[in-house]
Amino acid sequence: MTEPTFKKYTDLIDEKTNLVGMMADQGQEVGLWLGTISESDSLVVHAPYTWTLKEVVNHLSDCERVFAYRALWVARGGDMPLIPFDEDEFSRRSKAKEFAITSLAAEFQAVRSSSLALFQNLPEDAWGAMGQVMGHEVTVHKLATILVGHVAHHWRIVRKRFGLDV
Repeated sequence: MTEPTFKKYTDLIDEKTNLVGMMADQGQEVGLWLGTISESDSLVVHAPYTWTLKEVVNHLSDCERVFAYRALWVARGGDMPLIPFDEDEFSRRSKAKEFAITSLAAEFQAVRSSSLALFQNLPEDAWGAMGQVMGHEVTVHKLATILVGHVAHHWRIVRKRFGLDV
């Protein structure tokens, strides 16, 4: 898939990366860090960004669900093209700021655990299965790369926002 939107995610992940291992590592790292964040810190908007940490965490969960569903669809031979979704509309409708950061963090962990289980249990030949998403031919492997790269992209921004990269 050469969609420019996803290239910024796939470029962060080496082709030879153990994607399932990286999913597990990311889930643990992000989950542990989110457990240290106060409610007030989770509501701060760090310019030039426009979302609070709560909205970012909710966005990660929403997108992970969509990316995992796409991978499942392609892996199981779904023959209808999959369409895009509006991440900004999803964010507006989520009302993420109304929920406790601990609840949003737990949701992300649950979603990541579900994704991990899906990819751990895919037959080897499913990783090369090809389908159409947003008008592009894509493999399950590429969809998994997008899923991992998406979190890596946002995690990099969050680390910068919160001064974690020293």
